[in-house]
Amino acid sequence: MFRAGLLLLLVAGLSSCVHSSSELSGFLVYGHEARTIQLCGHSEIFWLTTTPQQRRQLASAVQKLSQAPYQKLYIELSGTIGKDASGEFSREYDGTVHMTKIKRISANIPDSCLGDQPTP
Repeated sequence: MFRAGLLLLLVAGLSSCVHSSSELSGFLVYGHEARTIQLCGHSEIFWLTTTPQQRRQLASAVQKLSQAPYQKLYIELSGTIGKDASGEFSREYDGTVHMTKIKRISANIPDSCLGDQPTP
């Protein structure tokens, strides 16, 4: 009985460490030493962590869509939000968004996202 209770406690503790991916959208700023996202309706700015392949996809999309360096673009992605800030640049932000999949990137920001932005 003790072993079953200990096993249940261990499994419950491990499940709280697993992060499930969420559908996220917001403002992407991507460039040299910049890879951030501000989620629609939130004032926090997160460092975006990606795989090398995702970085190439982002760079290509940004090059095609941007008319100016560090232009805000709209992005929809799958990912998880974390508080870890272990990288040199990520420490300067409110946390991290770990991207698992790029869904859409656009220069057109939907009104639904613009209208949700908090006032400074």
